[in-house]
Amino acid sequence: MGVYINGMEMPTDCIFCPMFHGAWTMCGLLNKTLSPKGRPSDCPLVPVPKHGRLIDADALMLKILDYIDEYSDVDEKGWHNLKWCAMKETEMAINDAPTIIEAEEEKK
Repeated sequence: MGVYINGMEMPTDCIFCPMFHGAWTMCGLLNKTLSPKGRPSDCPLVPVPKHGRLIDADALMLKILDYIDEYSDVDEKGWHNLKWCAMKETEMAINDAPTIIEAEEEKK
């Protein structure tokens, strides 16, 4: 699970991070002492580029696949109907869409 803070800019140095306790030079996320200059390679903060509405593309894909199954009939000439073709095009568009935030791994 993660958190997104709307309007917060990615800190360039730990000293500008709200999770950094300057008096102790301690990172509240990594629970270790850090230099106030720069960011460590294991910093858990992830920059989020400007974006539109974020959705769960995996959930949308499952819905699209349900529609594809529903409309997968073939006419007498062997052609798939237009709804099926539209759903396949939608599936390809979703697969080609840019990822803003990577999916989280499922905890087992």
